Amino acid sequence: MKFQVDIDLDWVEEDGTIDEAIKYQIISRVEEKVTSQLVKKIMESATERIEEQINNICSDAIKARVDDLMTGKRVLTDSFGAVVNPDFSIEKALTDLIAGALTRKTLDENGRHSDGYNKKYTQFEWHTVREVPSMVNKAVEVQLKDTESTIKRLVEEKIKSGIADKLTNLIVNNSASLSLKP
Repeated sequence: MKFQVDIDLDWVEEDGTIDEAIKYQIISRVEEKVTSQLVKKIMESATERIEEQINNICSDAIKARVDDLMTGKRVLTDSFGAVVNPDFSIEKALTDLIAGALTRKTLDENGRHSDGYNKKYTQFEWHTVREVPSMVNKAVEVQLKDTESTIKRLVEEKIKSGIADKLTNLIVNNSASLSLKP
């Protein structure tokens, strides 16, 4: 830690000396500097802790509210006010919706909703049967193109280096034989 102390010696008490005045000034300035730095660090630490506590309290309150919304039991009514479901919860409704998409066959061969006997696929099966193969084919095509371009580049580089080596050998051999001729 580095301190710079300015000393003001406008007056010296009658019974004091310059040394004591300097000593007093140095001590008071060092105390001021250390105190101000400590106050700054304490304020930063306190601010950080307060923000952390506020975030934790808000997060806990939000989690509690979301849990209450998701699991709380409510009475579901129709537009006329008649009770449709006396024990409704959002969590149960979401679970039923997801389970239905995974297990209830509602789509025909063309992916349209069917009310008749043509029900062949669940939502999950339809997307798996129809979309996954096309996604896999697209990914394979991209990989094939990348591999093909890599192979072409490697073959071209190999051919270029081979031709360069052959030309170098021919030039070296011909220059040696030309230099031997009178």
